Amino acid sequence: ASLDTVQLVRRPVAGVRQVALRAEVVVPPGDHKVRVGVQISPRTGSIFPGDSLRVPAVLGDTLELSALLIGQPTRGLSWAVTEADTAWLDPVPVYSANDTVTVYAETYGAQLGTEYQVRITVTRQRSGLAKLLGGGRDAIALSERTPLDGERSRLRRALALGGLEAGNYILELVVEGGGSRTSRRRGLTIRD
Repeated sequence: ASLDTVQLVRRPVAGVRQVALRAEVVVPPGDHKVRVGVQISPRTGSIFPGDSLRVPAVLGDTLELSALLIGQPTRGLSWAVTEADTAWLDPVPVYSANDTVTVYAETYGAQLGTEYQVRITVTRQRSGLAKLLGGGRDAIALSERTPLDGERSRLRRALALGGLEAGNYILELVVEGGGSRTSRRRGLTIRD
């Protein structure tokens, strides 16, 4: 799949260091390689390094998770989940220790009538030596049992970052039940 699009962007005001835009591309389920190129003028542009993308099968009976969206309504890109519901995505997930973020994901292929264990963890990334000396414990962990609606369920949780120390963290969402387990991970940074 590919997309060639033009989006008009007003010149940012002084002090703005990034501009975030969204473009939708329909791709089949599976693991894909993604590469993005941005051109500002015929002589100015950039091709970003390739990345990987896992697209879930939204139809079927295999438990799958969408990508994790982490964001704040005042800062992120909006995505209309339904006419009355919006999810938020911060393109650069950098927060302060006092922030509360929204974590959003969708599940597909859950078994009706089955309770699932949903677990969200935030773990600090540590060096090899720090891990040997006892690092790597979850800084935040939320866990609950909940039924999922089968074809598509929405998981949305507010996550208070609760005074985390400055550093890099991995946020992981795990859904387990009915003999299946699936997970997604995403990085975030806490700044001073």
